[in-house]
Amino acid sequence: MSKKYLGGLILCLISVLSWGGMFPIMAPALKIIDPFYFTLLRYGSVAIIFAVILFFVEGINAFKTEGHIIRLWLFGTSAFAGFSFLVFLGQQIAGQSGSIIASVMMAIQPLLGVLVGWIYRGKKPTMVSLFSMIIAAVGVFMVVTKGHISILLSGHNTILAVIFILLGALCWVIYTAGGADFPEWSILRYSTLTSILGVCSVI
Repeated sequence: MSKKYLGGLILCLISVLSWGGMFPIMAPALKIIDPFYFTLLRYGSVAIIFAVILFFVEGINAFKTEGHIIRLWLFGTSAFAGFSFLVFLGQQIAGQSGSIIASVMMAIQPLLGVLVGWIYRGKKPTMVSLFSMIIAAVGVFMVVTKGHISILLSGHNTILAVIFILLGALCWVIYTAGGADFPEWSILRYSTLTSILGVCSVI
């Protein structure tokens, strides 16, 4: 196992741990601030930090969109407006169980990634992949409903929360898929430009 590969695995692990811990931390925050303002504060500050880092690392020319401003805006809006607002709104609506539902629902993102790849890039999944997706989706919903599917139907808030969180997860998958459209750009550049344009949509 190469050092580069091992480093990549460690970064992925850190990302997963950070991602999973985000929702329990947000639970008390959502009691005092609504998802609109939180999304703006969260990604507004991130966009500024990214912009400063990009300026010093790659220079002013890295801020040029090279004719891709519409696509960058759409991807940025999907991630930094769609994901954050929809997921945290769903978590807020779900109440006490919101953080658990949001955390578990994020596990369905790889399945959404396969579907987005199929629709956006024409990469048709194999039968094994489709079967695995169905099994995984059933598993996620069994955890969310604690084995009682009727829970989703018993309360309007619960099913609405799940729909919002699912749409938010889809928004993030679309954003990450869009990154492949800019193979010559650094991750920092793609993240910075999309976050700046996405924050404009949040505002």
